[in-house]
Amino acid sequence: MQFVRNLEVALTDPHSRIVVALALRADFYDRPLAYGSFAALLGDSIINVVPLTPDELEAAAEGPAELAGVQFEPELLNRLLGDVVGQSRGLPLFQYALTELFDRRAGPLLTAQAYQEMQGVGGAITRRAEEIYLGLAPSEQTACKQLFLRLVTIAEAGAWSRRRVAASEIVTIVEDVVDLQSVLDKFAAFRLLTFDRDYASGSPTVEVAHEALLHEWPRLTEWIEEGRDDVIHHARFLTAFVEWHAAEEKADYLLSGQRLSDYEEWANTSTLRLTSREQHFLDDAIAQREEQRDIRYGSEEPEVDGSTPSLTTRTLGCGGVPLVLA
Repeated sequence: MQFVRNLEVALTDPHSRIVVALALRADFYDRPLAYGSFAALLGDSIINVVPLTPDELEAAAEGPAELAGVQFEPELLNRLLGDVVGQSRGLPLFQYALTELFDRRAGPLLTAQAYQEMQGVGGAITRRAEEIYLGLAPSEQTACKQLFLRLVTIAEAGAWSRRRVAASEIVTIVEDVVDLQSVLDKFAAFRLLTFDRDYASGSPTVEVAHEALLHEWPRLTEWIEEGRDDVIHHARFLTAFVEWHAAEEKADYLLSGQRLSDYEEWANTSTLRLTSREQHFLDDAIAQREEQRDIRYGSEEPEVDGSTPSLTTRTLGCGGVPLVLA
């Protein structure tokens, strides 16, 4: 909210020399419209980015190739364009196919044979992701699934998209951080993951580099379909966790009542592993509930045998291992 207010000031102050350029995905266009005064500023300054024409796609391929000192076999470029024009999510697949072709080049030549071996535009990203996954050790494959289910968000309509995640969120989703780091390194080496830093905190972040991967890699789409409820529940749980953390972990912001019972049951059956901090949040809420029960029962008359309910104590711990992002 404060970020939006700052943009408003930058755009409306008559003495401001700041020019703001926003790139906004079509499926997220409704987000800024929720801020009335800011939404009014968008109306006269919208430029729609439409799909590239065949000529523009050709230029987008040949220009960088020329700068890199490579060239296309004549038939290759025609096949490449024919596979991309008119296809949904075609541009990111086109981009990734070009990087794969460059990696597979024969001297200064990008060849049709290499394109065939990587199974064209549609198969390039899928084949590469599956090759990486199959080359992982079993424990790394477990880490891979946990990681990618964290890197996706599911909208109310059921469609999913990529999600930028803080490194601090994922560092304890597996038992051995070395497995997680290995997965990050291997997928990043082929430009399937990208790393950045949060603009506010400066902390490292990770996200899927090409959203097409979420739809084109069958193994991943299967994970998302099977884990849909877990991903949705976790997003809601994470909202409560963030509110509690922002409130300096005050007890008033802990889960309680039926809401706590629901999340406790979900956490016990979910295929998504909670981080140590998330588990700490849940454990604190459970401990508070048990303490309140003990206080309530402790005020009642003792049992006939003279025994009194005992207060259950639990030791809570939270730790993290620094995650090194390449």
